[in-house]
Amino acid sequence: MPHPTLQHLTTTRVLELLHMELMGPMQVESIGGRRYVYVVVDDFSIYTWVNVIKEKPDDADDAPAYDVQNEVPEVIKEAESNTEVSSSEQTY
Repeated sequence: MPHPTLQHLTTTRVLELLHMELMGPMQVESIGGRRYVYVVVDDFSIYTWVNVIKEKPDDADDAPAYDVQNEVPEVIKEAESNTEVSSSEQTY
């Protein structure tokens, strides 16, 4: 279930708040054998990163979302991640 929509912007700069979602395993893997999709959305800019990965990360420090720190010279203050969603729970 999605979060309720806010009527005002709560962040004031890029990478202040990230929304992250891990989906998978997908029923069909990519040519490279990847079965998980990891999506990161910056709350302020709505810039979105999508990573397709082979294996589910063991913990948040192993998640590919933290690679965005290398792309933008800002410090992430807060990261929000919902429970992962299995492909059997998704409607496509």
